[in-house]
Amino acid sequence: MSGLAFHSPGVLFALAVPVLVLLFAKLFARPERHATGSLVLWKRLAARAGEAASSKRPGVPLPLWLLSGALAAAILALAGPRIDREVPGRLWRVIVDRTPSMYLACLPERGSEELKTLSPSELVDRTLLGASESNALLRIEVALDAALTKLAENWKPGDRVRFSSPGRNPLQLDEPVSPPADWLAPERAEAAELDLVANDTRGTLFVTDRAVRVESASLFASGGEAVPGLVGRRGGDRLEWRGGKELVELDGEPRTVLYQGMPDGAVDSLFEHWASDRGFLVTNDWSERSTPALSVWGAWELLPERSVVGRDGWSLDVRRVEGAMGPELDFHPREVWLEHEGEELVYWKPGQIVVRWGEDFGPPGGDPAAFAVSWAKLFDRAVLPEVGAVSLAERQSAGAPKWILGEPPVEPALANPPTRLDSVLAWVAAVLAAAGAWSLLGRASKVAVRDA
Repeated sequence: MSGLAFHSPGVLFALAVPVLVLLFAKLFARPERHATGSLVLWKRLAARAGEAASSKRPGVPLPLWLLSGALAAAILALAGPRIDREVPGRLWRVIVDRTPSMYLACLPERGSEELKTLSPSELVDRTLLGASESNALLRIEVALDAALTKLAENWKPGDRVRFSSPGRNPLQLDEPVSPPADWLAPERAEAAELDLVANDTRGTLFVTDRAVRVESASLFASGGEAVPGLVGRRGGDRLEWRGGKELVELDGEPRTVLYQGMPDGAVDSLFEHWASDRGFLVTNDWSERSTPALSVWGAWELLPERSVVGRDGWSLDVRRVEGAMGPELDFHPREVWLEHEGEELVYWKPGQIVVRWGEDFGPPGGDPAAFAVSWAKLFDRAVLPEVGAVSLAERQSAGAPKWILGEPPVEPALANPPTRLDSVLAWVAAVLAAAGAWSLLGRASKVAVRDA
């Protein structure tokens, strides 16, 4: 904290000395006595009607005021006053893994009597791996709770913590508490893996499920055995993993993909073939209640001029659109897939692709195979994972739990040292003492002259 502080605050009690000196000087002051052998003085006093100067108590002499001020300044200097600059607290970083495996069940049911009686170390040993109850603790909850517990134990006043995770804006808090639930919520699309090597620094806490080697950072890995369940689809059939090498195909309705606003052309034909190969049902009814696995949006307002666009070794003659696509399709963040003359023609996010042209004049130039592969990769990347589906690799065992407390953040350096005031006050004391002495000498000389 910034403000005035003293190295020896007990010395300040000595400030009572100059105060008492001035108080006693005022209480016990008496009028000056003058010896005179003449009646002239009394005649002058009698001429001042209504005045009784001789009965008034005189004030404290100026020299005593100055010397008392010098004494007070000296006492303040001895107390060691300084102005402290505010020092920023340490900055902790918590990097949260939000890949699908982090949302698999890990521990006993919330609120169970067994869970309440376990210590943090016993929680690690007594993890009920592979729990499938919907109200069981998740791996992300177990690891994050352990990280926050250790963070609170090492917290100092003024510290801050910054949470980060791929796909989320960083969140900085002034106390070691959990981020909001919506910040911790899983991605609708698969989240990116953590870059542990680049972030293995002091004051960093990794919240994950699989233990990795760290040098300086802290690690809180929940662990967890393999959790069987839905892993994806094959055509219209659901694929469920039952453990080991067993994959079971279950009948199910095919997922839909939406293709809206695109006229017949090379992209339209390719999309039909891709959807059929992947087992999707193509529809142009965007009012359906269920969320499509992928929505591809075209345009309606066309420009008269045509442009040749392309990438990955193919080209296509198209007629672009005019103006914006509308607020619902002008989403951010987004990844630009195809640009032409500085204009974003194709961009996407998980679940949606926007194509900013309304007509193409095929067939595409260049390598036809490159055209098919390029667009198929884009469609595959943009498809939303099915709700509840976790890849087989993510469902595999995460190993044993592991808590490692690494090094704390580096203490922040003080940019500006404290401003010391003792030397200034010493000079003030010296000046006041000199002024008091000078005033006292002047007063004494006046008295001597008068008495003479």
